[in-house]
Amino acid sequence: MSYAILQAALRLAEAGIPVFPTSGKMPVTMYGFKDATSHRKTITDWFEHTDYNIAIVPASAGWLVVDVDLGADPDLVSQLPPTFTVRTPSGGHHYYYDDEGLGEIGNAKLAARVDIRHASGYVLVPPSAGYVQIDRRDPVPLPKWVSEKLAHRSDAPAHVEGSPVAVDELLSTIGRIDPACDYNAWVRVLAALAATPYEPKDGELSKADIAIAWSNGEYSGEVPANACGYDYDMEGKLASFGSEGVGYGTLLYLAYPPATTAIPDDLNADRFTAEAWLARDDLAEREQLIGPISKTSRVMLVAPTGVGKTHVAMAIACSISSGVSWLPHWNVPSAERVLYIDGEMPATLIRDRIKEAVSRVGVDNLQGRLTFLNYADFLSELGGFPAMESVDGQVFIDDWLKQTGAKFVIFDNIQSLTIGDMKETDSWRMVQAFCRKLTDQGIGQLWVHHANKDGSMYGDKTRAYQFDTVMSLKPVDDSDKETDELTFDLGYQKTRELHPEKTAAWYATGRVSLSKSLGWQFRSKAAIEERAIVEAVQGGETYTTGELVELLGINKMTLGRYAKGKWSKYVVLGSKPLRWMMSRVTDDF
Repeated sequence: MSYAILQAALRLAEAGIPVFPTSGKMPVTMYGFKDATSHRKTITDWFEHTDYNIAIVPASAGWLVVDVDLGADPDLVSQLPPTFTVRTPSGGHHYYYDDEGLGEIGNAKLAARVDIRHASGYVLVPPSAGYVQIDRRDPVPLPKWVSEKLAHRSDAPAHVEGSPVAVDELLSTIGRIDPACDYNAWVRVLAALAATPYEPKDGELSKADIAIAWSNGEYSGEVPANACGYDYDMEGKLASFGSEGVGYGTLLYLAYPPATTAIPDDLNADRFTAEAWLARDDLAEREQLIGPISKTSRVMLVAPTGVGKTHVAMAIACSISSGVSWLPHWNVPSAERVLYIDGEMPATLIRDRIKEAVSRVGVDNLQGRLTFLNYADFLSELGGFPAMESVDGQVFIDDWLKQTGAKFVIFDNIQSLTIGDMKETDSWRMVQAFCRKLTDQGIGQLWVHHANKDGSMYGDKTRAYQFDTVMSLKPVDDSDKETDELTFDLGYQKTRELHPEKTAAWYATGRVSLSKSLGWQFRSKAAIEERAIVEAVQGGETYTTGELVELLGINKMTLGRYAKGKWSKYVVLGSKPLRWMMSRVTDDF
């Protein structure tokens, strides 16, 4: 036990600065920096008989720390004014500044090898092993150029799949997973760790260090590999795994497993017979928001990049909040409040998109019914949005839903708002539970998702399983476009809520176009097919059904239905073979 460590920790606590212990850089407590405390007995218990280091959350002391690693741009570092400074074991430096006037700032990157530690991260402090004070003056105010750069980073990239996980976040997550597990579970954790995008900086634990420490139930990277609960060369073991199907989302899922509910002993099975269901009078009818979307609908919108996903999502948002439909066959019973969460567009672009979308519904004032949250506005305070599969991310959404009273929420998009690899399933399981919770609260959802170039859903297909409706947008060849601005084919991959008599009209497929002069236009698939046939035969040419199928791509059954319907008087019907010829073009078409 280091007497100096214990006394330093107690002095910090007496000054009102909460502390917590680490072994190496890894938190010892279950919840990491969230367990920081000023409670004297707890601190004494932590440090009295151990060799732990001391860690703090800088914001709790009114400080912001600029963490500079070796190799950082010397010109940038020279612009940092002298202040309280600590040299780190790797030869880097922690520059402490007064955070007066700043809001909460999450872990952020100021430049290459220059990070910010404030409210969502921690730093080790002297006399922790290897941490030495080299400038003892009091922290000076944060230079204006740093605060301005942190406050105006609308051009900073959103979180994208595969972006690196910070060491403190990774250690906090894996520290929640019980290492006393069977071999298969142990392998699963190691495979997920191997696939996690983590890049240790100088002095930080490697993945092998973390795996060894976790396997031994210890929080130190200095445990020899042969002391591991499973005797393996850990570097080699991690290198043997592929990344298919696992990733950081797997670690999150194992660290924060969904709650389970026991079946009550007095449960009466008769409540759930078919007869009981038919007799129920406590089930409310679906409350429609727009077209096929209700207050309990879970909808996914899928399209390749550049087809118009965000234009459509914004059109739906403006329609619901204004009471004015964007498509002729999607009626809007009444205006409702909507929350739109965007995870990747720069602030200036989303402002322009909002202006355009609102103008198209022809309403000057939405009366506060539409709220847009953009990741750029939360960079300085939270480092962006918390991941949707995390507890913090779901609490964040809950809070905004309560503040806005929204009955519909749009997540744009899955890849930028979640941290899990798109090819693994575990992280999405945590989102599934959240989606069901929103449904129970009577809040409709639209999740925007990327598609591959061939139109198939990007990544793991299980993301679509829980959705009632999966809408797809498919690009149109340039020769088929009717406007230079935006044209796509609207279709459906899943229509769980379709009712043949009540709702079929809402699910009409067809071509959607957007132009500055006409706004949104929709032509049904049937109208497009009829026009194609007219254009093919109106010049006096005759075709067999097979020739038209090949020429127009319309299936034989559809052509037969047209021939026997209103077209019969304009089509020359020969028995062998059936021939098509338009004698004249009429207003019917």
